[in-house]
Amino acid sequence: MIATEGRERGEKRAERGIKRAAFKHRPEIERGTLKFLDALLASATGCATLDDAADSLRGKYLDGGKWRASIPKRLQADGLIVCERVLKSARPARHAGYLTEWRLIDRSGAERRRAELLAAQAFDNPPKDAGESAVTDSPAVNSSINPQPNGEKDHGTTV
Repeated sequence: MIATEGRERGEKRAERGIKRAAFKHRPEIERGTLKFLDALLASATGCATLDDAADSLRGKYLDGGKWRASIPKRLQADGLIVCERVLKSARPARHAGYLTEWRLIDRSGAERRRAELLAAQAFDNPPKDAGESAVTDSPAVNSSINPQPNGEKDHGTTV
């Protein structure tokens, strides 16, 4: 096996692993994509890393966070970003592991994708009506059969 074959096999295995990890994380991926696009669009150089879009730079993903790799992979496949360089992460939870810095190459496409994600979030979480309560009030419990006004429990009379 030559080096290019080995690299291609490794990349295919990585793709399958990323897809498996992302399978049950659609909402997190959409929120992460939105944050990553925000970081890219706000950057003066048009470059950002997934650490820039992390909820917390200190925290650790309880499930390992392998699903996060699907965020830039999808944007790269759609032609919105390219790999700029590889650097080391500043997140302690990453143990200074390697991290890819991505460069935005299609600003208008990124803005369209961002608008689509915002619209999807609004569709998934419609605003509540003014009269609609987010929490249903539980009915008051009123025992008229065996009232206990003085706090004593009445278990009935014994014969």
